[in-house]
Amino acid sequence: MAVSGFLRKLKELIVSGCRSIARGFRRLRPQVRLALVGIIAVIVLVLCFRAFACHDTSVAPGQPVTIVVAEGSSTKTIAAQLEEAGVIDNGRTFTNYVKNHGQANALKPGTYSFVTGMDESEVAALLVAGPASEGNLVIPEGMTLKETAEVVHGACPQISVDEFVQLAKTGAPRYAADYPFLANAYNDSLEGYLFPKTYEVAEGATADDVIRMQLDQFAKETQDIDYSYAKGKGLSQADVITIASIIEEEAYIDEDRPRIASVIYNRLAKPMRLQLDSTVIYALDGKAGEHLSTEDTRVESPYNTYINDGLPPGPISSPGRTSIEAAAQPAQTDYLYYVLTSRDGSQTFTNNYDDFLKAKEKYKEVFGVN
Repeated sequence: MAVSGFLRKLKELIVSGCRSIARGFRRLRPQVRLALVGIIAVIVLVLCFRAFACHDTSVAPGQPVTIVVAEGSSTKTIAAQLEEAGVIDNGRTFTNYVKNHGQANALKPGTYSFVTGMDESEVAALLVAGPASEGNLVIPEGMTLKETAEVVHGACPQISVDEFVQLAKTGAPRYAADYPFLANAYNDSLEGYLFPKTYEVAEGATADDVIRMQLDQFAKETQDIDYSYAKGKGLSQADVITIASIIEEEAYIDEDRPRIASVIYNRLAKPMRLQLDSTVIYALDGKAGEHLSTEDTRVESPYNTYINDGLPPGPISSPGRTSIEAAAQPAQTDYLYYVLTSRDGSQTFTNNYDDFLKAKEKYKEVFGVN
């Protein structure tokens, strides 16, 4: 039977059935008809209410969530899980993010502890790092103080996000006696010094316990870093950590970290404003869209390197050792610009503006940006 013939026959059956129901309904006593109408109305209201409830996907941020990523799960499947649980707002945006950052094939299966309302970059970092074994806390490189607090709360529900943030935001004077590298911490904040690592956290641990573990690790990881080159350029250890935090946000592959460091050093020496998007994103405090606008780059903040000379006043994330090494010992180049030009995360470096513009065109071509 042709499709059109089938549909015509189906239509005839539906019409005939509806007429039969109508005839039967008219034969009923008025009281019965009225009762049936009332019952149908109640059923419709209940169904509408349930449909509305099912589509009300708003979830309060900061709620702990456990996600199990099955072996062989596609990026799309993982994104759908995360969106349904409220960990991220939009699965499609997350999928595009990991693809654009060369992470689509690096997301690892396992059981993860997240919190609702996380940023797609931090979720991707956790999935790339892999699941923590039971009782462990995984802090990926490049997390801000606030993002770290959210991950800590997800693994240790007894530690609230607000408690951790408050202690870490004002804690430098409290901890400086035990950790001298905090003596010049900007605005008394521990931003940049909460070392990213996998930690074994005891049951019932406090915010102070976790912070001390991270500061201990920072001291251990940086004790043999040679800061002599940076000091020769008039930069302090605190400046190096600030540069390292920028590198952590700007680099996608390890090979590019010393080259990005060289661009920062070369621009500071000219002098030339750094004009780095990562500092603007930090200044916007999570309010940045997928692509920065011209208006974004004008935001009033000491961290905005588009409108301020020199380095931002303090770190913008927690750098790993590789970024700190690169910041202390940059590559020796004449580069002044770099642009992401490959889906594997590698960037093109140039020493002149014309080549920079050509690299930007390649970026648009590779990533489909207008």
